[in-house]
Amino acid sequence: MQVADPYLDVTGTLIEVRGGGRGGWERKPVPKTDNSWRRILLPPHSVEAITDTITDLKASGRPNPMGLLFPSRVGTPRSPTNFGRVWRAARGTEFSWVTPRTFRRGAGTEVDRAYGDPERAARQLGNTEGVAKKHCIDIPETAPDNRGVLERWATGR
Repeated sequence: MQVADPYLDVTGTLIEVRGGGRGGWERKPVPKTDNSWRRILLPPHSVEAITDTITDLKASGRPNPMGLLFPSRVGTPRSPTNFGRVWRAARGTEFSWVTPRTFRRGAGTEVDRAYGDPERAARQLGNTEGVAKKHCIDIPETAPDNRGVLERWATGR
């Protein structure tokens, strides 16, 4: 029996509910854009981290009726503010420069550099290619090595 590659489906987003005594965060069952719908194949380090997280959640006996990866203590969607507090505590001072945005940019940049394909990086991140190029992929300070092409062009060879 063959086991399928582990993956994560992105199928929704969080929205803030204000007023009416219902303040908080709710999961909206559709992502922000059509490009946001995606299945992400997970590398082994992610599978290990997620498995550990799920094991810890089950062992704690905390409710998690929506099957969230990072639920609040009562099993509801975790507020981005609360996630930020946990993120800052986990990264400590040595990695204080690492934010969810820098982490996301790093992943997009690495995929683009490895494959030379901004569309591939955009799909990983759930963006369009234009948004990924503008906001999620670092442009290297040194241009690619084009000396051979420029020499042939300049000398007519």
